[in-house]
Amino acid sequence: MGEKSYLGKGIERVIFVLIALGVGLIFFEEYANYRVYPPAIKRYIIVGNLFFDFAFTVEFIARIFKSSSKGGTGRYMVYEGGLIDFFSSIPLLLFYSSPMFFSLFTSQQLGILPAIGIFRFLKTAKMIRVARALRVIRALKFLGRVKKRYFMTPRYIARAITLSTGALILILMGFSYSFSERVFSPEAKEINNMLASYIKNYPEIETGDVLINLASGSDKVLMIEWSGEIIYKKQGLESIEDNFMPYEYTSQVIGDYKIYYSLLDTSVGLSYVNLLVYSGIILIIILFSTLYRGFFNKHITKPATYMLRGFKTISFNTATPIPERFSDFEIYKLAEQYNKKWLPLKKRLLELKRQNEYNKKNNNIS
Repeated sequence: MGEKSYLGKGIERVIFVLIALGVGLIFFEEYANYRVYPPAIKRYIIVGNLFFDFAFTVEFIARIFKSSSKGGTGRYMVYEGGLIDFFSSIPLLLFYSSPMFFSLFTSQQLGILPAIGIFRFLKTAKMIRVARALRVIRALKFLGRVKKRYFMTPRYIARAITLSTGALILILMGFSYSFSERVFSPEAKEINNMLASYIKNYPEIETGDVLINLASGSDKVLMIEWSGEIIYKKQGLESIEDNFMPYEYTSQVIGDYKIYYSLLDTSVGLSYVNLLVYSGIILIIILFSTLYRGFFNKHITKPATYMLRGFKTISFNTATPIPERFSDFEIYKLAEQYNKKWLPLKKRLLELKRQNEYNKKNNNIS
């Protein structure tokens, strides 16, 4: 393969399988959030995320050591996808999958993890996970779909994919920040404002019954505590932990009251957007690696290869094909000059060479 970070054919095949499974898990995780799968399934997904992030971290470290032994660490980071490998491994392991995994064991009480700030942090860190989709580039190259018949094509295609998908990643991260500012759905925000109004404007003795009546009419309020005592419980403490992930609920403290809200609407909405963007990224990779690659090869690399071969090989006198539809392309204008000027000159030089050889032969005979 010519890469200084190449780990061997067998290991690269294993990495390809991990890439495919990792990308599949990205889609399945968002689909599970969108379809509101039970937390038991989502916990398995968290364990899977930890496994893949750890595996890709080990792969990245191994490639660093492999490339450094050949003096090519800089080349690996800049030209062989090292930055992609980094952002899709170590940051995810440290800032996403590990905290989510440990939250399964530390969130035994409500309110430890599902604070709004943590919700925003996890949702933003989650956006970096899209970088895993860029690993498909390496998988495509490994399978031969990004062929090395031409050396220029795979590099330009990889850069085009990286730039376009990178733009989508940045847009998605920005959307995540703006979306996380609106943690509550409109309905949840309305009921929260209503509850806050009653708490601030009415005596506590009367407020409790009113809050219970208001909360019972909304599926967004999970539980209400007053001075540490539960006065309303739509879903109890155990039920919340059994039916909600830490990022799917939050709490608000208003006076002596602590109100727990469901964030499922927000999670579902963001997962829907993520699924659309992930699908767009995969579609971009496929289109660039197939349709655009064919166009690039036909109209850029192939004409350049024709002319290069004509300059290097004395017997190659084939004119570079120039499609009339694309004749205004700079590459074809160059090809036109090559056909009109270099090929006739080359033909004349060959004739002179043969004439000189013929004259020398006759002189030797005489």
